[in-house]
Amino acid sequence: FKIDVGVLDPKNKRNFILAVLCDGTKNFSVKDKYVMQVNTLKRNNWNVIRLYSVNFFNNPKREIKKIKDYLDKLTSTTSNVSGNSKKTYKVANAQVTKCDNNALLSGDMDAELIRTIRTVVTAEEPISEQFLIKRVLAQYGVQKYGSRLEGKIISLIPAANLKSAAMLGATHYYKSDKAVAFEKYRVEEGAYVRQSETDYSPYDVIALVKAVLLENVSMYRDELISAVIAQFQPVRAGEKFSSYISSCIDEGTDSGMFIRSVSDRISLG
Repeated sequence: FKIDVGVLDPKNKRNFILAVLCDGTKNFSVKDKYVMQVNTLKRNNWNVIRLYSVNFFNNPKREIKKIKDYLDKLTSTTSNVSGNSKKTYKVANAQVTKCDNNALLSGDMDAELIRTIRTVVTAEEPISEQFLIKRVLAQYGVQKYGSRLEGKIISLIPAANLKSAAMLGATHYYKSDKAVAFEKYRVEEGAYVRQSETDYSPYDVIALVKAVLLENVSMYRDELISAVIAQFQPVRAGEKFSSYISSCIDEGTDSGMFIRSVSDRISLG
């Protein structure tokens, strides 16, 4: 069968956001038409709405409004998230003097570097090891660095007396247990310091997934990923970011926070 009207996602012209099915053809049985077609589309991550010709002829404005209201709901995912879980990403400011790579490698600044590591984690917890290195060096104005400087920061992290946890193949550092409770997600205001997908901690992503599901009860994975991206509004919202969110959903499912149906519809555990 063919979809009568496919509506493109205004935020991504490569995807369709809605299928509108009409009742003009008689080539299908009642079960095929009203049950199987809809189920087939939903299993393939389509949003579906039906438009009945009798209702349309009796009141076209009302039927069009129904479709428009549904589209408004689908495209306004940012307002469909509980505000209680949302907080502003706090950017660290260690108030240190800018310096070059050699000065940081010399050993004379180790005590200051340890304090800077602690300052960054206190402000931006939870934070992955790789992003922590990047954020610490950014305090000194260092944007490009090699394995030696990276190794230097890693060697000093234990001296900062931080808590740590492993997730999705990365170590994340924090000071407060509340930071890893999957209860709060952070969004940035102004300039973005989180540039790549792994700069977003899985604790933030899973907390946002929980908030979205709390408002929507259950969603297909693709819908859920789109809702998370719409909230974070990352610098690069490509396939890598979508894949990372999907991995976080799987992590939450494995830990019992989410339930995944056979049709890959996700709901809270």
